[in-house]
Amino acid sequence: MASTLDSSSGLWTVLGQASNVAQLVGVDALGLVSMVVQAALAARRHRDACRRLAQHVEIVGGLLRELELAELMRREATRRPLEQLSGALRRCYALVTACQDCRGGYFGRLFRGTRMAEELRAAEQEIDMFIRLVPLIALVDTTHDRRIKATERVQSVAASCSSLQTRTQTRVVEFTEISVQGAIAKVGKQLLEEKVHFEEQKTKDVEEFVKLCTCTQESYPGFKKYDLFQIVDGTENFSEKRIVGSGGFGTVYKGELSDGTIVAIKRFDEHATDFNSEVQLLRLQHCNIVKLLGWCVHGKERILVYEFIHNGSLDFIIFDKTKGPLLTWYKRFGIIKGLADGLVYMHKHPLLWMMHGDMKPDNVLLDHDMNPKIADFGSARTLSSEAGQGQTSRVVGTRGYIAPEYASRGLYSLKIDVFSFGVLALVIISGRKNAILQQKGMAYVECWKAA
Repeated sequence: MASTLDSSSGLWTVLGQASNVAQLVGVDALGLVSMVVQAALAARRHRDACRRLAQHVEIVGGLLRELELAELMRREATRRPLEQLSGALRRCYALVTACQDCRGGYFGRLFRGTRMAEELRAAEQEIDMFIRLVPLIALVDTTHDRRIKATERVQSVAASCSSLQTRTQTRVVEFTEISVQGAIAKVGKQLLEEKVHFEEQKTKDVEEFVKLCTCTQESYPGFKKYDLFQIVDGTENFSEKRIVGSGGFGTVYKGELSDGTIVAIKRFDEHATDFNSEVQLLRLQHCNIVKLLGWCVHGKERILVYEFIHNGSLDFIIFDKTKGPLLTWYKRFGIIKGLADGLVYMHKHPLLWMMHGDMKPDNVLLDHDMNPKIADFGSARTLSSEAGQGQTSRVVGTRGYIAPEYASRGLYSLKIDVFSFGVLALVIISGRKNAILQQKGMAYVECWKAA
């Protein structure tokens, strides 16, 4: 560790005097992680090196979020390495901040040479060391907690048995200590197994998502992989003001790529598991179906990138007192016809029959010419044949639009979309919300039926 720290000591002597670094003394490690990542996004020089360093710092941040930092800082064995980590993160922040502005002075001379590139590589190596060290800190913390709990329980039993003879008391304490340690070990093992299983399942989901997207990318050259920093840049770090929609599987943001392209970025929630139906969109190239452009996976982040439809969803227009009247009968008929064309294409596709499963105004997007595009395929299912049907214990849909046989028994087929389309057509014609939605407080339905 010392050699790595010494490699950056020369530059840190200069950077440590900077006012912006001095202000970081009271910031905790997780706060520093966030600041380094944000600063790296604004780097003007050595941009690739800064972002690569930020990616390594982000891995450390993910490990730190699994720990109780406040408790660890009270113990000598774990406090010192965490303080060294904070120092390393402050150095990283100073480096990437310096890369934001290269005008004159010491930093100007530094940029013109190779010194800054070397310092960034040294900082990256130092952070890599902490990536290996943080899990060891967690292990020390777990061992410490188990020892404390065992001691407290043994002392409690010993106090309650104070009236017994010394020899008997000793045997009871010894027996109790063994029992308590055994119980703690058993519970600890169970919790560890559950945590490991949960982490393995999440890792498995991410690996399957990567595999699916990679295979799809080979078959469809237009489908590309995006870097997380492109996504973060384009959404202003997933700013709330960029949100254009949300649902049961994730949040959709309006993003702008470096080349000026406006896109819709769907960021999946952690509990989302079924991505196959979303990626299947690449097979459905139709003017009335939203187009899928690419994907991104970084750590726990799973993201899909779509074309951006500028007029937004149908429900924001048709139910609006000002915009609603602008939808003439001709335009409403065009929307209904476009939706019908899109559904027929999905249901009659030569390679697969796909059921959307959640047709409603929120999932219909309108372009500049008010042409509809079917969106949000998170509830979609593929069928083996046109007349095929299936049954599921997990029913997902929207009250007022969900077919009765699907809601009550979990039976699904292409008829599900036909029912929803009929309700949707009535809503478009009348310009009124479904009465069932007005009567119910919760419109979205997700439930599990008994098998």
